[in-house]
Amino acid sequence: MWVCGLGILVALLFSTLIRRGVFLFRYFLYLLFLVEIGVALVGAVLDRDFVSLGIALLAFFGFTWIALWLERKIGSAALNPDHVWYEGDPRLIPGIKAWVREGDVCLAARVRRLDEGGFFLFLDQPFSFKPGGILGVEMSSENRNVAGDARITAHFSGEKMGLGLQFLPKDLYHFGDYSALVQELRGKGL
Repeated sequence: MWVCGLGILVALLFSTLIRRGVFLFRYFLYLLFLVEIGVALVGAVLDRDFVSLGIALLAFFGFTWIALWLERKIGSAALNPDHVWYEGDPRLIPGIKAWVREGDVCLAARVRRLDEGGFFLFLDQPFSFKPGGILGVEMSSENRNVAGDARITAHFSGEKMGLGLQFLPKDLYHFGDYSALVQELRGKGL
């Protein structure tokens, strides 16, 4: 009886905190589930109860799938207007102009995030692309201009189309240009 009551309490607390934007609570929930599944696994192994072991392993894989799904949803929370916690247009990095090229098509884009691992762009016009494909990109700030290829690592289709891209440098000098742009923006506090 107490387990059922505790489960309902945790479920209500979880949904309330997630809707209010306290996303760190999910880590407590992950830890709680992993401890419970770990106790069930150890107990099943010690008792040599293969049915309980199978159920515990099934619960672990189900938990892993749910955790990955939740992480994807929370990762896109700031971008997706369909989420309850969407807070309007995403903040874009000012002072950067960006373009995406695929074949003869050249579209203007706005930069949402930029770091050493890649960048996320919003496009005003949707276009068709191949997930995992390679696009030509160009970004320019007041002092720097970087052009090259980028691999599509993520995409978002909501009110506006967004693409997560990984910069593909031709050589170390080319990557140095991209890194200098990232450092310039970090120096400005963006």
